[in-house]
Amino acid sequence: MAKRIGFARIEKLLEGLKREIALQGSTIRGDKVSVTAKAASYSVVMPDDTGKLFTTTGATGAITFTLPAPAAALKGTYCRMFNTVDQNMVIAVTGNDTLVTLNDAAADSVTFSTSSEKIGASVTCICDGDKWLVLDNSENSITSTIAT
Repeated sequence: MAKRIGFARIEKLLEGLKREIALQGSTIRGDKVSVTAKAASYSVVMPDDTGKLFTTTGATGAITFTLPAPAAALKGTYCRMFNTVDQNMVIAVTGNDTLVTLNDAAADSVTFSTSSEKIGASVTCICDGDKWLVLDNSENSITSTIAT
């Protein structure tokens, strides 16, 4: 006879998780964020890159993070980008008019390129199944350029 485990016990086990558990296309990770430095432009792979934080550490030129075309199968996937160097950072998407960001419901890209406002630029990108929602997480008033 199998021993029953209560909800409180399952919750405690998940809170103490120190590795990854894959469950039908979703991955539950332990208490650490997966941080990956990209010194060159990168095409984000979903759902494999879900939950990752990409930095520009080591980049000596502009970095473009290209998101895949939004699709129903990607609904709920997300990733974050953080600019750690004094280089331009571009968030682009495969296809046209599928980014939603500040004052633009059909953007093609978001670029952080204003002198003295590059380091610390940060975004979270969430797919809603039809578009990518690009949330500016930057601490200060960092200027971004939105291309449509």
